[in-house]
Amino acid sequence: AMNASRQSFKILSWNVNGIRAILRKFSHSTIQPLLEKLDCDVICFQETKLSIDSFDNSLLSHNGWLSYWSVSTARKGYSGVATFIRSDKSPIKVVEGIGHKDFDSEGRVLRTDIGDNTCLFNVYFPNGGQGAKRLDFKMDFYNAFKSHIERLREDGMRVIVVGDVNTALMDIDVHDPKRLSKHTGFLPSEREWLQEFFDHGWADSFRHIHGNKEGCYTFWDMKTSARQRNAGWRIDYAIYDARYIKEDVLDCSHFTEQEGSDHCPVILTLNQQPKLSATAEKGAVPPQRTVSQSS
Repeated sequence: AMNASRQSFKILSWNVNGIRAILRKFSHSTIQPLLEKLDCDVICFQETKLSIDSFDNSLLSHNGWLSYWSVSTARKGYSGVATFIRSDKSPIKVVEGIGHKDFDSEGRVLRTDIGDNTCLFNVYFPNGGQGAKRLDFKMDFYNAFKSHIERLREDGMRVIVVGDVNTALMDIDVHDPKRLSKHTGFLPSEREWLQEFFDHGWADSFRHIHGNKEGCYTFWDMKTSARQRNAGWRIDYAIYDARYIKEDVLDCSHFTEQEGSDHCPVILTLNQQPKLSATAEKGAVPPQRTVSQSS
């Protein structure tokens, strides 16, 4: 039986489609009220659209939270991810990127080690739009990322991946499978890659919990007011090691009521905080630093 006093541990992932735009929409002068409203142990944002020089107090003043940022150096105000962790759960280690120059310059990956052998990846996977070259870039990124986390898994790490994967897997994951099968994000080649990935010991937490429930989406095109009609795509995921998902994952849900972006947040609930020894090098990573500025 589960120990009733045991606290669950929540990880929220959200493609915000521009963090400043969100703060403006809610008239927040700092990011603090947003973090409090989302109310999880770890909050992962994708597509922050920040540049190295765009950090100020509104983004960096957040009592009770540590923040880690990766921004695109290849293009200003593009891509970017940020991970917020409650101060009392300071990660052992934070790593930016996957050690691959072309991918890492776009600010797509932050790894935070939230337990002795648990690493959480916050990832904004590339979109395959704008022609064949970007689709190749996307598939190359997929392969490089897969090799990277499979090496960590072989080394005994529990790997969790949250973020915008930019590909829907099954027909039930998009509102119009027939038409969309000609569009990036639902091309046969992208879907095959993702299926093969899940066949190699990785689990889609949402489907693990909800089975083949239909009409469950995380992204809606703003140009066509698709959200009102629930004409969406499920392209945001919480991915877990298939060997441990049954024992570790309590729930995975879409927070569809949360407005502000063309995506909604995905919340992964673990039955307890990953084990973090007292001897772990606490606070080894200075808070509120943008990883890219100091690496």
